[in-house]
Amino acid sequence: MLRIFIILFIWLTLSHTTLVHADHKQDPHAYPSSIILAPGSLQITLNKSIQWLKAEHSNLSLGQLQSSHNSVFQNINEGAVLKEDQVYWLRMRMINPTKNGIPLALSLSPKNMMIEAAYSKSEGTWAHLTHIKSDTLLTGHSSLVITIEGRSDSWVYLRIKAITTTKLEAQLKDLDDYIQNVSAYQQLIGASIACIFIVILLHLTAIQTHNHVRHYLIVLMGVIAIIYIASHAPSSILPQWLIILSNQSPWIIASLLALSSFKTEFYKQHILSSSNIFLILSLVLIGLILVNLSYITLLSVSLIPAIYAAYNASRVSRALFISCVTFIVTCSWSLLYTITPATIHSPTNMHEVYGFVLTVLCASGSMITPYFRRQTARQKPTNITNQSPFLSQISHDFRTPMNGVLGMAELLKDTPLSQQQRSFLSTIEQSGHDLLRLINRVSDMGKLQSGKLQSEKTSFDLIELIEKVIERHTPLAEQNQVEIILNIDPVISSNILCDEDRLNTVLDNLVLNALSKTKQGELEIKIHWIDENKQDQLFFTIRDSGKGLDKETLKQIINSHNQITNPTLDIQNIDFGLFLSKHIIEALQGAFYIESSSKIGTTIRFSMQVATDHSQQANLKFNTLKGLSLLVVDDNSTFRTVIQQYANSWGAHADATYNGKEALALLRNHKTIETPYDIMLIDQDMPIMNGFQLASKIQDDPDINQDIIKIMLTGSSITSQDNLALDAGIHQVITKPVTARALQAILAKHVMQRNQRK
Repeated sequence: MLRIFIILFIWLTLSHTTLVHADHKQDPHAYPSSIILAPGSLQITLNKSIQWLKAEHSNLSLGQLQSSHNSVFQNINEGAVLKEDQVYWLRMRMINPTKNGIPLALSLSPKNMMIEAAYSKSEGTWAHLTHIKSDTLLTGHSSLVITIEGRSDSWVYLRIKAITTTKLEAQLKDLDDYIQNVSAYQQLIGASIACIFIVILLHLTAIQTHNHVRHYLIVLMGVIAIIYIASHAPSSILPQWLIILSNQSPWIIASLLALSSFKTEFYKQHILSSSNIFLILSLVLIGLILVNLSYITLLSVSLIPAIYAAYNASRVSRALFISCVTFIVTCSWSLLYTITPATIHSPTNMHEVYGFVLTVLCASGSMITPYFRRQTARQKPTNITNQSPFLSQISHDFRTPMNGVLGMAELLKDTPLSQQQRSFLSTIEQSGHDLLRLINRVSDMGKLQSGKLQSEKTSFDLIELIEKVIERHTPLAEQNQVEIILNIDPVISSNILCDEDRLNTVLDNLVLNALSKTKQGELEIKIHWIDENKQDQLFFTIRDSGKGLDKETLKQIINSHNQITNPTLDIQNIDFGLFLSKHIIEALQGAFYIESSSKIGTTIRFSMQVATDHSQQANLKFNTLKGLSLLVVDDNSTFRTVIQQYANSWGAHADATYNGKEALALLRNHKTIETPYDIMLIDQDMPIMNGFQLASKIQDDPDINQDIIKIMLTGSSITSQDNLALDAGIHQVITKPVTARALQAILAKHVMQRNQRK
């Protein structure tokens, strides 16, 4: 019997050994190499000591993992890949035979990784590793700190989530070595952010004197790069929004590179005049965030504008082209690694950071380097200022004979002359005034260069000054078939305190510039207060519908700033009167703005410090027009709008139309409803039906108020005594342009005469 028991015991023992061995054969990955710890430096690769398991719906949580009998962990092989947004379980066996706890640093991947939970299993007992917080973010250069208790044999379980597709390259390091490496990485990240921040400050400084849209684009590019770099910093407390925005960063920077690659003309014609492109980019960015595309898709989308930017930049700037190529290489490397991580060497976080920093630096160099070259050239000493005394002296010497010529011409005008002699005399006067204008320009240029231009405020009639300026240029306006429109705010006082000579010079130059570039169009001179309550700055607008300024001329004027002695200034290829006017205005503490396009013409705006001269205020008030109704018939929409504004300021009401046929209909309708018009302003030169024809039809139509005052506005030299005007019943002919004060006085006179007749 004893023999039987002994044989049975031996057989059971052998049977159990065979079963375990069979299990081992059935699952060769069930027992990975154990990690036996010892004091001292440690840095090992865990390819043979760590196992992984893709977490599905049946084994996602710890409870499901414990209750599942089909969840089989596998050893990590070389090139194991974690898919984007997939959850995995990792486990490893750690044996610490020493009596003291050993802190270790566990890194998992060169890319960002999320640690959702961490547990340990020792002698069949599960424990939650509380020192590892849920949703801990591991960047490429940060590790998970795990402390292994002394005299322990336990399994460590980690539930992880890959932010992007990456290889699993698990390493275990000594904590002291890890801290030194992290410190070095943090310094590199800080230096990269500081470098980008300096670039942003440089462009913000450049914007003050060179307001180019590309500076704003590079500033925005720098801000996005800082956000991207910050998301790669070794930290476990980065907010989720930073990670989301960081994933969009490649596309944003690619779009900004594409916008930066256009030539300056594109910005002037499209970007600066329209915000649609920025609105479209913003909507696309919001759409990408909401849709939450995969990182592979975002990188692929980013390469499209980046390649387009490189193509454009090759013709714009070498530095910008290098920036685009750097960005393309960085994104392509990340994209290829994300697609095939098992075959491509992994780009670390610092590789991506360096790529973005170099992208921003090269893009910045494409703008900042030329900017500083221009600034340096402007600050170079030049002998041009030595010409200032000579210019002042030569202009003074010219004035004496010039005054003699103009004075004698004025005296000669009062003597009996034939029509031909008067024509010759008119040419002499016109040429004399042109020479005097050139002398004034030379004098002002010399004073500006020497810094001796001073404001001399005097009391004068602003309306009278405007009328004289227009009178000087009326022949050129008639020659070019340009209609001059005055739009002066009626609340502006006639008598003001200002530098009359300088204002006269500026207006003369700007009106001449507008007329010389306009053929068969219009020129509007608009004046209003910047602040009606303050009333210390007049704002002037000179707008023409001409061909616009040459690109180089506009560039010279805009970029000249206050450098009147700029040695790079090409006087021969610039509108000298326009250039000089800008610097006179700025020297008198005014502001100068200019917009020009070949399609819409040129608009020049400037402000001038003034004061109202209350001692010279006129006491005459025209209240005669209050409550009256006017009809304005003119084919120029700007002129109709101006006259309606004048009428409103007088307390009158004005309707407007652009042709005679509609004007006749309005006159009949208002007569029928017993609200006839009191005054009618008729333009002489209109298509289909001119002013004389319209006035004649009014006379012949009994359904129209025959007591209406008819005033004709003309650009020709006809008078109120002309037979055409008399036959058509025109009460008075006024030559355009006409000021509000002059028109108000004329209308008031005719209204009073009509009232006296009644």
